[in-house]
Amino acid sequence: MLSFFMLFFPAPTSAQGDGKVVRVGWYESPFNLTDRFGRRSGYAYDYQQKVAAYTGWTYEFVNGTWPELYDMLRAGQIDLLSDVSYTPERTAEMLFSNAPMGAEVYVLFVASSNADISIQNLATLNGKKFGVNKNGIQARMFRDWMTANGITAQLIEMTESEAAAMKMLETGALDGYVTLDSFEDTNNRACVPLVKIGQSEYFFVVNKNRPDLLNELNAAMNKINDENRFFNNQMYDKYLKRSGTNAFISTDGVNWLAQHGTIRVGYPDDYTPFCTRSMTGDITGALKDYLTLAAKSMKNATLDFKTQAYPTLRDALTALNNGEIDCVFPIHLSAFDADNLNVMVTNPFVQTEIYMLMRKDVQPTISADSDMVIAVDENNSNDITFVRDHFPNSTLLNCKGIDECLSAVESSRADGLIINNYQVTQPRFNDYNLYALTTGSAMDFSFAVRKSDHALYYVLSKSANLVPNAAIHSALTEYSTGRQFSLTDFLRNHIFLVLVSMMVIALLGVLGVHRKAKRKEQELKDRMAIQNQKLENERRMHEVDSMISAVAADYRSVYSVDLVRDEGLCYRAKTNSGNAMSDLPDVKKGDWFPFREKFMQYVNTYVAEPDRAGVLKFIEPENIRAKLAHEIMTAHRYRTIRDGEEHYEMLRIVDFNLGQNRKNAVDRISIGFAEVDSETRELMERNRALTEALKKATA
Repeated sequence: MLSFFMLFFPAPTSAQGDGKVVRVGWYESPFNLTDRFGRRSGYAYDYQQKVAAYTGWTYEFVNGTWPELYDMLRAGQIDLLSDVSYTPERTAEMLFSNAPMGAEVYVLFVASSNADISIQNLATLNGKKFGVNKNGIQARMFRDWMTANGITAQLIEMTESEAAAMKMLETGALDGYVTLDSFEDTNNRACVPLVKIGQSEYFFVVNKNRPDLLNELNAAMNKINDENRFFNNQMYDKYLKRSGTNAFISTDGVNWLAQHGTIRVGYPDDYTPFCTRSMTGDITGALKDYLTLAAKSMKNATLDFKTQAYPTLRDALTALNNGEIDCVFPIHLSAFDADNLNVMVTNPFVQTEIYMLMRKDVQPTISADSDMVIAVDENNSNDITFVRDHFPNSTLLNCKGIDECLSAVESSRADGLIINNYQVTQPRFNDYNLYALTTGSAMDFSFAVRKSDHALYYVLSKSANLVPNAAIHSALTEYSTGRQFSLTDFLRNHIFLVLVSMMVIALLGVLGVHRKAKRKEQELKDRMAIQNQKLENERRMHEVDSMISAVAADYRSVYSVDLVRDEGLCYRAKTNSGNAMSDLPDVKKGDWFPFREKFMQYVNTYVAEPDRAGVLKFIEPENIRAKLAHEIMTAHRYRTIRDGEEHYEMLRIVDFNLGQNRKNAVDRISIGFAEVDSETRELMERNRALTEALKKATA
């Protein structure tokens, strides 16, 4: 039996096979990402895994900042590094891949609170201090940019991480920092891009003593290009498109939004699942979800939308040209058709597959050469454009609405009509003896704006790039499978139910008077129950406050943590300086936060490297449960590095129930931070003195 399993289910091996071990530089960024579960991803990581599929390499990741890893590559301490721009001088110290990984833009970031620097007046940059990565190409580019713009400033080459540099911007230690446009500011949008200063292609580079690796790398990248010539573009869309400066709009865009205010969106009221009106008259469909996401998609602006329904798409376009609204959705137009309608079409925000609905007794071959009669809604320019683009030899039969189109196909006046893949399951099609056949083509959906509204065109195109396609497809799926129906659909499919409901409502009106008194009595009981619940909640909060105060009197930061949900609440936050920030990065009193993610940030930022593994093990949920299985409290001492100085600190973890529920595993805990530097050093000195005394006594 064992032999059988080994034959058909062999033991798992590494994805890279048994090839060479390659030491790779790992710097946290959109190129190299680590999630709270310790899983790796990122532009460079995915690329390296693709390379390994052809080379059989196994990777050994070496952590550091990009400048540190660059020096390690030059010293031969690592074999491979990503995101390196080409310069002739560098070719003497490292080997560049033949093909680039991609292209990047370099941007000057400033603190969002910095009012002394303005892009409208570049002279405000004179005399300022700007940081750049040491050994990076940004230094040369920024010097050239300053010379071209007549700016004199101090340039500081740095080895710190990007996150540390951004902290220096906030504190005023730096006035600006030049880095990649893909930089992701996780600190509450504290830093904003000011101006682009240059761009270049970037490459993989190899240790100059490992030409064997370079040959294998070049061969693998050639195969990747043969397999998928758009691989670099796909990596960009996956990891960089929605990060960094791409999530900002220009100063002109911000100013336009401030002046213009609410963006008025027109839509056809029966275009399920994209947009329709619910039975209450409110907008529903994927457009509603999209506008909610787009409103907060920008890092330096919030979009405010107001929707207006129209009977048809043509009516909405007419309202747009009359100035009643600012844009129309959803739109699919060729450049020629858009020009004739005097509108501009933004970047598409979603693409759907298109099917042809046909009678079941007809099964023609669908192609661009097909000569068919295709029914179209005469007020739906989207379908008309699609048929003209993809079935130019076919004849259009203009109908008034989708129901007339369906009747035309069923009665043989037309051979078919087009629908998208999310409309196939709509109930309205169940009454017709038709089937759906794929056309092999897709339709893009966008917004239409007036030709004169260049700023709005820019803002909506930008938001289309920032809202994830997966979120829109998810919304389309939900609305197409019946999460909500339009009023038109409901009346069409349930007219008998509506009539019966009206009769029932009339009958209930007679009974309503009798029930009114009982309802008032119940409302009074409900109010009393709510009041009692408030009193109970206050009592519990007092108990929690007393418990935490009892176990954490000497602790500067205290957190309540749910180990099952991996969720924490900052209960007390008070650093030595007396401000309201806690020990965990970007967590304030009253904030909820992901437990493991924030503690990983704390450990990687402050804990001395030799002690990091011990701290990480200490806060593992299973370790915590084991420690608290028989005790109500456990503690761990370790060293931290703050402002370049070493300190001793302590974590204390307490069972939230204080050991009163030993039958179950511990799921809720309290964690406190304390500085124990002086007492630890005093204890160490006493131990040292005792050791010296014992040595002398036994000499």
